[in-house]
Amino acid sequence: MSLLDSITPRENTSDAWIKTEMHRDYRFLNMGVGDVALDLGAHIGYFALYALDQGVSHVFCYEPDEANFGELTRNTADHPVTRENAAIAAEDGWGTLYLSNSGDKAAHSTIDYRGREGVEVRTRSFADVLASAAPDIVKVDIEGGEYDISFAHLPDKVRGITIEFHLGRKTFREYGVPRIEAELRAKKFSPVNEVGVTRTSWNETVTWLR
Repeated sequence: MSLLDSITPRENTSDAWIKTEMHRDYRFLNMGVGDVALDLGAHIGYFALYALDQGVSHVFCYEPDEANFGELTRNTADHPVTRENAAIAAEDGWGTLYLSNSGDKAAHSTIDYRGREGVEVRTRSFADVLASAAPDIVKVDIEGGEYDISFAHLPDKVRGITIEFHLGRKTFREYGVPRIEAELRAKKFSPVNEVGVTRTSWNETVTWLR
């Protein structure tokens, strides 16, 4: 039985839908026995358990929302998972998490969307997190926060990264995505699925390998 089946989705949320994304969005990562994975935007633990199912030895999880973090802790308590209740940003400190107005508990964002309630959360430097976790695999699903961090200094140890690009703003599509793509190409990563994200859809998930 898959470890994913041990998670009980919360009622009136998008939890069950998030589970369906695992094999679709992360199948290209080619995780293996002994790998270390870094899960940014860990939600309630689906990716962490999916990675462990693939043979990963340890997962480092970062999730800023308190309710999601509580579920993440419960769902991964008996597994080799390190958890931190924090958002990923350019620097350590404090920031604002804007809460989704819908049942989509995976859509909270550090991007200020109109009409959302904001709560203060801790932030962790992406560079520091990479240095401490020393991952082989990186998963980034931080609801627009990907445009606030640099991928130019990914350690050589990282051989695969999947980023869910959030495209709710024209500036993200025109400037944010090309900037991240250029940084990854400079680090000798190549995309293995769709690239050149310019569509007006809400998001697009791309895996890069080297």
